[in-house]
Amino acid sequence: MSNLLLEIENISYTYTQTEWQLRDISLQVNAGEIMGVIGPNGAGKSTLLKIAAGILKPDAGSIQLLNEPIYKLERRRIARILGYLPQNVTSLFDYRVEEVVAMGRYAHAKGLGFLDNNDLAITKRCLEQTETTEFRQRSLSHLSGGERQRVLLASVLAQEPKILLLDEPTTGLDLHHQVRFFELLAHQVRQGLAVVVVTHDLNLASLFCDRLILMQAGKVIHQGTPNQVVRESVLGTVYPDNIHIDTHPIHGQPMVLPLAKRKDIDRQGDPQ
Repeated sequence: MSNLLLEIENISYTYTQTEWQLRDISLQVNAGEIMGVIGPNGAGKSTLLKIAAGILKPDAGSIQLLNEPIYKLERRRIARILGYLPQNVTSLFDYRVEEVVAMGRYAHAKGLGFLDNNDLAITKRCLEQTETTEFRQRSLSHLSGGERQRVLLASVLAQEPKILLLDEPTTGLDLHHQVRFFELLAHQVRQGLAVVVVTHDLNLASLFCDRLILMQAGKVIHQGTPNQVVRESVLGTVYPDNIHIDTHPIHGQPMVLPLAKRKDIDRQGDPQ
């Protein structure tokens, strides 16, 4: 059986008001891997994810989800296969945490849409996995930004999708929960899930992703393993004069250190 879950072929997209273009991008996403999408602001990362999720329709090219054209599939069926978490999620109602997570089960609900004991058990498990059980009765308005982000992840996990598309999912999380978030993704991936994650954190991407896609100005300019992409000769084309690559002292993965001119960071009283 093929591990290919999502295939994007030669897609292009133009924002007509600005004429900004996403150009001729092809990707394959396989079960059991985390693909990180990195690059500067305005590179087209979020646009690519929206197209992959079937939210934006490209001007050219195709998107196949489980070998079927995504735009021919019903949204309910797509939701059983693909979970998408955008950067900004707005809600018209101030739902409780437990209700938000349970909403992830509606794509699987039978009959009149009522949740059964299995749905409730999955909701409970996803709350536990994202460390949000303790505030399951709180409303969204009473959560910090980081807590809210973890609740939204729990809701997407409750869909039990085969592939997750996540756009800057660790925004607002402290260091502990950033690492826990990626550890949770890695655990899910070992069980066969596929994850595509947009992130500006190059070091978390290097530690946890199996493949990296480097974007700039609407194009994929490099892709490969972290060892192939997190290199000064590659990242330096996108972040010139701002980075130094070193090696993680424990894991051995390449790490990105920011560079600044010494005169800009010297503090009064520091030894020269």
